[in-house]
Amino acid sequence: MKGRPGHKSVRIRTGLGLRPDRKTLSRRLLERRLAACMRAVAAHGFPTDLSGELVCLDLGGVGRYRSWFPAGHLITLDLDPGHQPNVVARAEQLPIRDDSAGLIVSTEMLEHCPEPARAVQEMHRALRQGGRLILSTPFVYVVHGSPGDYFRFTADGLNHLFRSFHEVEIHPFGNRFTVVYDLLVGFTPFLSSVVNPFLSRFFAASRSPVCPAGHVIVARK
Repeated sequence: MKGRPGHKSVRIRTGLGLRPDRKTLSRRLLERRLAACMRAVAAHGFPTDLSGELVCLDLGGVGRYRSWFPAGHLITLDLDPGHQPNVVARAEQLPIRDDSAGLIVSTEMLEHCPEPARAVQEMHRALRQGGRLILSTPFVYVVHGSPGDYFRFTADGLNHLFRSFHEVEIHPFGNRFTVVYDLLVGFTPFLSSVVNPFLSRFFAASRSPVCPAGHVIVARK
C-alpha cells in the first residue's frame, strides 16, 4: 500500500513467536495488541529522511521485535550495555537528532524511567513530523526489574503525558480475570508454556478500561 508523499509504506511481519514459549498471559495479550497496532500504523506509511530511508528507534526493546522493522534501519537503545544495544543511553536524554526518526517503538520501558514526562518529551523531539510512536506499559503487574520499577499509569495519566502529540490512541489490554490469573499462577512454567497460548486466543479481545493489564499507546507527531 502506498503512503503519502515523503512516507514509506512498510510490510510488517508480526509473528508472535519472538521469545521463548514461557510467557505470562499478559505478555501474550500485549504482543497480540502490539501486532495489531503495528499493522494498522504501517498501512499509513512513515516519514522518511531526504535519502528516502526510514529511521526506526527501538527504545528499551533491544531488537526483540526486529522482524517487524525494515532491515538496516533499526537502531536499538537501552540503558544496560549488557543487552548489547546499538546505543547506550537513557530515554530521558536521547542522543538522537531532532526530527530524525519516522517510527519509535518502546515496549514495557516507560515504567522504568524515573522521569517519564522527560522521556516522552525526548521521543516527541526525536520524531519527524508525522512520525509514529508505539509504546506499551503495564498497569496491573508485579514489580519487575527492581530496583528501577517506578510507575504504573492510568489511561488519563497517559493522555496527559502524551498531550504534546498531535494524535493519541490508548488501547487497554486484559481484564480483571487475566490480571488475577497472572498474579496468582501466570508465571507457573506449565501454564505459561502450555495453557497461556490457548487463553491468549480466548481473551484476545479483552480490554477492560478500569482494570487492564496494561496499555498500548499509538501516537503521531
